[in-house]
Amino acid sequence: HDRSKDRPLVVGSVKTNIGHLESAAGVAGLFKVVLSMQYGEIPRHLHFREGNPHFDWNAVPRVVPAEPRPWANGDGRSRLAGVSSFGFSGTNAHIVLEAAPIVDAADAAIDRPLHVLTLSSKSNDALRDLAGRYEESFSGRTDVRLADAAFTANTGRSHFNHRLAGIAETTAPALGGLQGVRGNQE
Repeated sequence: HDRSKDRPLVVGSVKTNIGHLESAAGVAGLFKVVLSMQYGEIPRHLHFREGNPHFDWNAVPRVVPAEPRPWANGDGRSRLAGVSSFGFSGTNAHIVLEAAPIVDAADAAIDRPLHVLTLSSKSNDALRDLAGRYEESFSGRTDVRLADAAFTANTGRSHFNHRLAGIAETTAPALGGLQGVRGNQE
């Protein structure tokens, strides 16, 4: 009720974009809203010509977008959207979504003084080969961040019975540790 003319209620429909979906309309509407929030743009309504004359279009400032509209988030207000789905069986579902706050990636990074690099393989020979591949990856390169390599090794790889771990601040001491491990295993 407190909307100004410069911030109208934008009314959309998923049916205009992908047709009549029956029972999948609600989840398709949810996808459309989430993608609109993610990309900061409200898609145009493809088939809207004029509003229903039995509806008071002046009661609340609203618009059915004929062209894509930017969905700015810079005015300090959250992006809010409602999705309604009316099922053939009489089931009605309604949800209100709010966009997550925008977080600067630099602010989200955790700066740790030391990193744990864990390697794991199915055999000692495979572990030695894996340590050699990491050693090659770290050798002579300044663009490899130990924090990223350790995170990927620790969370993105399977854990097997043959393991080793090292603690280092940067790739240089980690490289020395990998060379020492390979030397001890040979």
